[in-house]
Parts: sequence; structure tokens; C-alpha cells
Amino acid sequence: MQPLNGADPKTVEVRPGPISARDVEVPPRAPATVRAELKPLDGSACKLVAEIHAKNSLERLRIWLLPVDGDGEPSVLLQRGARAVPAGRSQRLLDRFRDCPATLPEIRAFPAFGAGQLVE
Repeated sequence: MQPLNGADPKTVEVRPGPISARDVEVPPRAPATVRAELKPLDGSACKLVAEIHAKNSLERLRIWLLPVDGDGEPSVLLQRGARAVPAGRSQRLLDRFRDCPATLPEIRAFPAFGAGQLVE
């Protein structure tokens, strides 16, 4: 996710708060890719699960999550983390929600890497 400082037609604005971002190409040196999904549980509850594909094991991984509603508009920006991510593919439970909407929104995931986590 790339922060933007100006009016850009590709900008996705997220409210509340002055947050804006634009999708960018994932650099080949990124240490992991993340796909997140809301999955229903019993009743109106649901869980947020991330599928992580890491090149190397990571002590911790911060993930920004953007639920997109049926109109394609983002609703709220969430931040979650995963600890002790092994190399290869793994799944992590990021959160549980008691009251989820009847139709679960698409979740877009943006991993946030620190300078020491980038693969040279």
C-alpha cells in the first residue's frame, strides 16, 4: 500500500480519518503475500482468517485490512498482526467478530513490512 499526498484519481479514501492509499505492484523482494477472508461461524458470528505465503520465517507481520462493501467502497481500515509466521504457506486466525453482516464483504490485505524484513 502506498500513501498518497495529493488528489489522485486512483486514490481510495477511507473514512473516518485522513487515510488514503493506492494499490501498487508488489516488489519481488517482499517477504510475504497475504490473502484475507471473512468466514461465517454459527449464528451471526464470523472469523477473519489470513492465508500467508512467506519466503522466510517472520517473527511478526503487520497486516492492514480493508473490507470492501457491495458497492466497491471501502468501509473501515483495520490493522492486525501475525506472530511467528513460518516459511511457506500457513493460515492465521486474525480476529473473531460477534455480529457480522449477512453478506460478508471482500477483504483486501496489505502486509506492512519493516526495513529489516525486506529480502535483498
